[in-house]
Amino acid sequence: MSAHISPAAARAVEQLSRLGQDFAALHHQLCRDQLVAGIESLPALATRYANAQGLTAASLSLLLSVAEQSWAHEVRDGRSAFGDLGHLTRAAGEATACISGAAARAAEFHRINGQREPVTPQPARHHTILDLTRAAALLTDAPALCASASRSIEAAAQTDEPPSTGPDTATDPTLTGAPVKVTDTQHRALATINRYDVRVYMGLNHRRSVTTGGPADRITLRTAEALLAKGLIRQDYTTSLYTGQRLHLTARGRHTLHSLGPAPAARAVAPPVRAVARAR
Repeated sequence: MSAHISPAAARAVEQLSRLGQDFAALHHQLCRDQLVAGIESLPALATRYANAQGLTAASLSLLLSVAEQSWAHEVRDGRSAFGDLGHLTRAAGEATACISGAAARAAEFHRINGQREPVTPQPARHHTILDLTRAAALLTDAPALCASASRSIEAAAQTDEPPSTGPDTATDPTLTGAPVKVTDTQHRALATINRYDVRVYMGLNHRRSVTTGGPADRITLRTAEALLAKGLIRQDYTTSLYTGQRLHLTARGRHTLHSLGPAPAARAVAPPVRAVARAR
């Protein structure tokens, strides 16, 4: 019988693959950057900082999500996935701090009115490039750490049991029965997810939110989590939260939506009526 890995381990491997690609892209950008101290460098530094901060948060989130999994701590050849993720998160955090320092250094060398200094001091240029070089050096091994963690997980989480198909299969007998009970809000959310590109994002404030494409009804994170808990939708973990993880209907979700029919329209909320003072 062929070996399999658990769904949680498979999701971790997929996230590590995406993280490895994103870290490699950021490392390549930092190696190419030759930025001088001054206000003209701030937009590029802000972009690098946002990317590094997002990857740091994604690494930390993955580290915390696998902390209670036994396969994350299994040591093979002196390494474990949890240890690799710890090194990855620390390196990403230090690289983010380096980029932040470079941005602060660049901001020190422009006039208060936002005009570029006539002559950029050479020491400032040296310090800015040095900070970015250090950030790039810190991220040199990031893709390799992601790959090492993936190999550790794949080796430690193997099982002879096939992965559970769960509710997302046409052979589930519940799909022929009554649809899952949902609220009107959840019904509208199912219809929106079925029609539009709906994704879960992680913002720079480290808070998740749901975005809908097109003229679609707004979906709250609480509604999406309720649908996930009921097995009516699934989240695509093959992409990073910072690039968006799309929501899809499961077979049970499609069955429920088909059984319920068109979603009810959202009730319009009337604006508050101001009291008009009577003339005396």
